[in-house]
Amino acid sequence: MRRNSFFARTVVSKAILASLCLAVPAGGAADVLDRTTPAAPANKKTWHAPKHIKAGDDAEKYSLEVSFNEAGDVIVFWNQSDNNSGNMWKSDNDRRNMWINSYKAGRGWGTARSIQINDIYHSNVAIDGRGNAIVASSRSGKIWTDRYESGKDWQEAQVIKETSLFNGLFNSKNANSVSDLRIAMNKAGNVVVAWTLEGNIIAKYYMSGKSWGDIQFIATDAGGTDVIGVNVHPKLLKVAMDKKGNAIAVWGKDEDPTCTNLWSNRYEVGKGWQKAQIIKKNASPNHEIAVDEAGNALVVWQQRDNGHEDNIWSNRYVAGNGWQKAQRINNGAPGCAEPPEVAFDGAGNGLAVWSECQRDADRTNLWFNRYTADVGWQKAQRIETGAAMNHAYHPKIAFDRAGNALAVWSQCSSKPTGIVVNGCNIRASRYVLGSGWEKAQSITTDADNAEVPQIAIDAAGNALAIWLQTDDFRPNMFGRDISEYDIWAARYE
Repeated sequence: MRRNSFFARTVVSKAILASLCLAVPAGGAADVLDRTTPAAPANKKTWHAPKHIKAGDDAEKYSLEVSFNEAGDVIVFWNQSDNNSGNMWKSDNDRRNMWINSYKAGRGWGTARSIQINDIYHSNVAIDGRGNAIVASSRSGKIWTDRYESGKDWQEAQVIKETSLFNGLFNSKNANSVSDLRIAMNKAGNVVVAWTLEGNIIAKYYMSGKSWGDIQFIATDAGGTDVIGVNVHPKLLKVAMDKKGNAIAVWGKDEDPTCTNLWSNRYEVGKGWQKAQIIKKNASPNHEIAVDEAGNALVVWQQRDNGHEDNIWSNRYVAGNGWQKAQRINNGAPGCAEPPEVAFDGAGNGLAVWSECQRDADRTNLWFNRYTADVGWQKAQRIETGAAMNHAYHPKIAFDRAGNALAVWSQCSSKPTGIVVNGCNIRASRYVLGSGWEKAQSITTDADNAEVPQIAIDAAGNALAIWLQTDDFRPNMFGRDISEYDIWAARYE
């Protein structure tokens, strides 16, 4: 059955809102850590039946995000268009509201609630090691933060910057227009919020127990010159923070119509932001970043090579040394890799996952590559093979404290065509340190369209998968079916 899908609208939304870091060559040295580490004891955890955590309000939900800590606290955040009257696009009567639900370790789910209403655009959520959380958003020409204190409730929203104050600093009539916004938070509660505005990237830093610092323009080179330029918008801003509070921002910049470079800047505690630098020329702004506890970083991205081949590349930031040389990490036939995800374990080892088409079959497989600290990237491999894979999209991955990982993804019966796609379900597989990937399994039941999953995992390996799902389609004003999506979750323990 052909149905309209959130899948395509998510891709479009990210493109519009964009509200989605030296290693050996691929095929090089073997993973020494995997060879020498004893296999983990038998795993007695299992996936439990899915449940609604937000449903039944006839509202369009999108921009689903999850933030979690090692204690097992989880914040689920999404935007919701209320009163959308069945239209695919926002009308003047729509309200773009921010909604949240939380999972508290040992207690379970709370009740979904709206924390801000009306005129919500770019937004992002983060949580610290004590379960405190912050949602950063742009609305009404201001940058806001909504703070949750563990054991209490959401506090009154705070304005940390009025974008109207930037009038006169830019040569554009649209000086209040924020085109992206990101937040990062570490276990101690230090926070960085960064956003793009009229050809620059602006950041504010919060030191736990103190107050917000001054704004900083971070897209500047060693001479203090803006490296982006007025009316040239940076693409897909990402930020991450290590346990000491040091932060890294990464973004793409179009140098000309055929060339996009990846840029980065780093915040060092006690010194502030450094100078922006290119970490890969001729790259693509489809990237993700992860930072380990020592302050090292991995950036992975989808890159178009030779004008038509989409491959996966990576660069590593070494604390105290800087960025290394970028390298391609998918070693299969080039040409059709989708944007990747990346995560670190507690020992500085990483996993990158991505979807990649199989040219000799109508199939999209899920691939991974493992980065081992002090050794580098290994040879890319499939997570699962066989006809059962169909078409795998939107992978997410997270590690527990022991170095095991869980990956979740949407698996669809056909490739999406425009805004139409056949039914999808959510599948999951566990990576076991020392032995590799376990057999994947479906974690949805009777799902018609279950898509864009997120994953949260605690130190002991207990996890939550959260996704958007619908079984209800109705015609909109153009006679096309649109979906009323609910928020679902499944527990792994």
